[in-house]
Amino acid sequence: MCYIIELSFNVYKRLNVSYYETLLGDYITSYGGTYYINYEYSDTKWKVCSCVITCRFTEQENYIHNIASLIKEVKKIPHIYIESIYEDNIKSKLLYASKYYLKNVDKLEVEHYNKEKRERSYSDMEIMILNSIIKNHKKESKEETKPKPKSKPKVEYPKSYEEYLKALK
Repeated sequence: MCYIIELSFNVYKRLNVSYYETLLGDYITSYGGTYYINYEYSDTKWKVCSCVITCRFTEQENYIHNIASLIKEVKKIPHIYIESIYEDNIKSKLLYASKYYLKNVDKLEVEHYNKEKRERSYSDMEIMILNSIIKNHKKESKEETKPKPKSKPKVEYPKSYEEYLKALK
């Protein structure tokens, strides 16, 4: 049994594509996973070229904790999207799918995913993975990006018009 995670970002919006590829690749390998990179191009009204990084985590010690940690790290990087997470056993079970992923998949698959999502019971490992996606990390990112107020230099203003005229001389 293994879990597969698909991460993506828009190539047209990211100037340094190789930086993001190596950054995500380093994260994935540091958490014990393997990965490969694909590019998807859609020629619609808005031209989109996405870099899709597919991560694979096989069953090993603490691999569920590693997956949850990877997801938390990826969520901190702006404009990197978690498209899908699925369990790849003999038959694949879709655990999570983003709205964008569901728009681009066959409608029957979407109906099956929504039905299974409502009716199925999740294991403890699956709940841990889903919680790492769903939990809101806005507080962490806001604290990191929140600019610190700059201290204004103290300026002594003249108390009267006469002092102002003296300061001009």
